[in-house]
Amino acid sequence: MSFISIDSTFIRARELYPLPLTAMEQFWLWDDVTTHPKRFRVVIEFSGSPCVTSLEKSIGVAASRHPMLISRVDSTGLCPQWVLPEEPKVGWLWNTYSWTQSPFPHDWDLSTEGGLRIWGSRNGDALNLCFETHHSASDALGLRQFLRDLFLAYDQLVKDPDRPLELPTLDYYRLTHRGEFLRPAPTEDSRSTTTWEKIVGAYHFHFRGPAPIAAPSSASHSESSHVPTALAAGGALENERNSHFFRHTFDRSETAAIDDAHSKYNIANSTLNDAAIALLMQVITDWNIVQDTAIRKQRYRILIPTDLRTLRDSRAPAANRLGFGFVVSTTEECRNFGQLLSSIQSQTQAIRKYRLGLDFVEIFGVLTSYPKFARWIIRRPRCLATAVLTNMGDALGRFRKLFEVVDEKIKIGDLVVESFAGYPPLRPKTHMGVGLSRCSGRLTIGVIFDSTHFTSEQAEELHQQWVQAWRKLPACGE
Repeated sequence: MSFISIDSTFIRARELYPLPLTAMEQFWLWDDVTTHPKRFRVVIEFSGSPCVTSLEKSIGVAASRHPMLISRVDSTGLCPQWVLPEEPKVGWLWNTYSWTQSPFPHDWDLSTEGGLRIWGSRNGDALNLCFETHHSASDALGLRQFLRDLFLAYDQLVKDPDRPLELPTLDYYRLTHRGEFLRPAPTEDSRSTTTWEKIVGAYHFHFRGPAPIAAPSSASHSESSHVPTALAAGGALENERNSHFFRHTFDRSETAAIDDAHSKYNIANSTLNDAAIALLMQVITDWNIVQDTAIRKQRYRILIPTDLRTLRDSRAPAANRLGFGFVVSTTEECRNFGQLLSSIQSQTQAIRKYRLGLDFVEIFGVLTSYPKFARWIIRRPRCLATAVLTNMGDALGRFRKLFEVVDEKIKIGDLVVESFAGYPPLRPKTHMGVGLSRCSGRLTIGVIFDSTHFTSEQAEELHQQWVQAWRKLPACGE
């Protein structure tokens, strides 16, 4: 495995270390199993030819500014903690053959390696830069902070390599508050629950789980044999050890049609994210019924990562500040798109208003006092969520004021950004993860499937149904 070494004299925040793991950082470590590793992947497609020397230097500069991405976990004491190695490194490989298949070892031991891996791959004129972060070290929004610094450094090095780099100031002290979260100020209609009520709720949550995506039947598999192996333009598929990765980017006209359809079908101020959840629920429901026609009543649960950052975190280095929100529906509710969308909107509105993503964080914080029980809860073979959906919005929208923009596309040095895709981690019995993002006026959907559950052909069939559901959305708005 190749690395980029980092000059430790440039690393910020060394005086803050060691840093104890937060409850959720511990959760991601305990939940990390070989079959379902806890890593978030971002794939950015560029056009242009990079200066590899400047790119490698920029990676080192950016990593030195985000110490959580190069820290390691020391579990030798009573409490595990993050430590900074004397010779920090970032995993890096250039000109690998695929953006979907990581060239690094499958297992990721944070006691010997930092929480960031990067590789680049070429396919004709297209360049894909791939970034994987272990979820204990950072979430996707934290990784975006790293990307901003990386791109700023690269842009400046390409244009004027002799000029000192100018990068934004970061608030490293916020790293000591990674595990602290604030509830919204109470109002007359605020939810008020005791710790005991939360524990009882957690019991029902964990022991009365939702239905997973059904295993494809042999009959269905044979019927789907006509599905072509290659995706349409904008798609890609390859089998990594335990995952199938897809990417589809809608062109600007298709994206505009989707936006128009949502605005016409807007119910109770629902967001496009609500529409995405509704579409995903319907696709999964239809899939499960096809696999087992006897299925008539099932309960589905979509996990939605929720950002728990506040304005005080706007200048914080990369870290994981996520909670979990959940949206639930039944087979019957999924029959009518309008009613389903209205139900989902009310649930997501409550998640945002009351910061319900904190509930999971607070309960797990209690469980960490009983580590054996907590590990047993996490590793029980049950379905926590039917699927995961994360929405990164306009992924690089805030970068537009930092870089040149050509034909609505961000230009970074000699590279032009074409698309941005994200892939959330899976866990046992959660067989599908979806990442939504916008870039250059186009909507991209990245999908990861559990290859212990789907063959590549079956995964492609379900992915095509998901893409077609988006294309049919304009008809819903009429």
